[in-house]
Amino acid sequence: MSKWLNSISSTLDNLDSGLESTVAELGSRLDVRLDNNDSGGVAGDGFEKVEEEGVAVDGGLKRRYNSLVEELKGADKRNADLARELNQLNKSFLTLQQTTSSKDIEISNLSNQVTSLESALAANTAQHANVDVITETLQSEVHSLRTSNSELQAQATSLSSSLSSLRKEKESDLLDFERRLHASASEILSLKKSKNLLLKIRKL
Repeated sequence: MSKWLNSISSTLDNLDSGLESTVAELGSRLDVRLDNNDSGGVAGDGFEKVEEEGVAVDGGLKRRYNSLVEELKGADKRNADLARELNQLNKSFLTLQQTTSSKDIEISNLSNQVTSLESALAANTAQHANVDVITETLQSEVHSLRTSNSELQAQATSLSSSLSSLRKEKESDLLDFERRLHASASEILSLKKSKNLLLKIRKL
């Protein structure tokens, strides 16, 4: 728009310059006519010629002026249209600013969420590392317990074998004791019979 107004201003300047040139030319011609009149020429013809040229120039300037007025009216209308468009653009810009502000808030919230998730991930990673250490420790303890269990099983097997041997020995001893007890009982019974027999003999 500023370029167009500059173009109109330049055109008006050119018209002013052309008008000055035309007036100067008409003045020069008038001086020539006057000089010719002084030298015996016809003054009336010179003035009429100058007047006709002046009217023609004036008419052209008026037409050009009217044309420029119409262009200015069109420019005013375009200015009004541009003002409306500018107002609409301002509204759109404000809406865009509000949308951008809302998006900035969303981005900030998302950034905070990402930061929180990263912190949680770091904590989970640390916990995972701790779990790995604990798992290795437990695996080592399980291996140790399995080794101890194997040793205990071997000891239990040995004890079971020893117990079996002891049971056999005790069973043998018990059988021998039963035999000796039976023999003693038989001997006691025999002694009782002998005693009774002696008592009977004494009574006789």
